[in-house]
Amino acid sequence: MPHLDRVIVWNRPDGGVSVTHLHSDDMLPGESEDDFIARFTLKIKSKNPELGKSVELVKQKIDLPDSSKQDEWSVNGDKVEVDPAKTQTKIDKEAEKAAIFQKLGVSKEEFQAVALVKSGG
Repeated sequence: MPHLDRVIVWNRPDGGVSVTHLHSDDMLPGESEDDFIARFTLKIKSKNPELGKSVELVKQKIDLPDSSKQDEWSVNGDKVEVDPAKTQTKIDKEAEKAAIFQKLGVSKEEFQAVALVKSGG
């Protein structure tokens, strides 16, 4: 059986957002989806103390922003949104890196190639 259409979204204490996808094969016979999500949430919290203090939301997958920007997500009330401040921080960090590469006179790709050779990869 496939994944459920709903996911658990964790607003972590560190400001990040995690998503737990639920698989219907983990449901107990006769268990409702709501009961399964509640049981699974407790199970996850017991195994991950850092999530025990977090806020969780149950959302439809379709209601989540673009997953390629998940590192820029924030929980705002009962919504998961791309946080403009996190986006700007990411842009600023990339600009800083580009300035360093320019100052060194190498491209990011050249730097990565040297790092890969040096690490033996």
